[in-house]
Amino acid sequence: MRLDYIKDSVVKFTGIDPSRLDFCDDFHIIVDKNVILLTNWRYDKRIMSLRSLAIEDNVLRQNCSYKSTRIAHKNDDMKRTLFAEIDTCQWILGDKITSVYAQMETDKTLSLVMKTERGVLLSIEIALTLSEDTAPVTRHEIVGKEGMICDRSINEQVPFEAVYLFENDKKSPLTYTDMEAAFYGLLPDEISVAENIIASIPDYRNNFEECDEQQIEKVISAVYKSAELGENVKVEDIG
Repeated sequence: MRLDYIKDSVVKFTGIDPSRLDFCDDFHIIVDKNVILLTNWRYDKRIMSLRSLAIEDNVLRQNCSYKSTRIAHKNDDMKRTLFAEIDTCQWILGDKITSVYAQMETDKTLSLVMKTERGVLLSIEIALTLSEDTAPVTRHEIVGKEGMICDRSINEQVPFEAVYLFENDKKSPLTYTDMEAAFYGLLPDEISVAENIIASIPDYRNNFEECDEQQIEKVISAVYKSAELGENVKVEDIG
């Protein structure tokens, strides 16, 4: 990820002093000397729309089940990927995971069945199997009393992008969005990071929510304990 390019784009968009902003690493930023965890997956337009429908518009009246699938690069970190999927789930639903049952045949595949405080049944599947030049595949779906909402169309197997740039020496094309003129030149994932950074700047904060890292880390510990024991584990039992 082109961190310097992202920072330059944020500075141009906001007009803030560049000294107020810096990166610790790919996962943390420093804003006014405060270290903030990046949760850029929340700023994907599809995920934001799903949360809006599920919580603000309450179109399903009552959430009953949630399912997500992520097929990502084989060199990605499983715990980091799991962190993002757990936070995405809890953020979309406005709920907290209370129990976990996990199956993990290898360190590259993970299947989860979980439950939340409000009784929503969750299913999360992760596979880290793709080559680096293949775009990740994701899908998030919520079923409720009044129907179903999803961030992908029914027959969409691979995520669609607005613009594809094909180059002779690359197996897969670069992709660009046509919805964010202010961030012209950034890739879709980089735009999510840029919007995350802007939302974390005090001058621009609009309902900015930091995720509960400790709570998510407890859920992740419960996942690995469940995979080891082969049984259901309550998050509250994790020390």
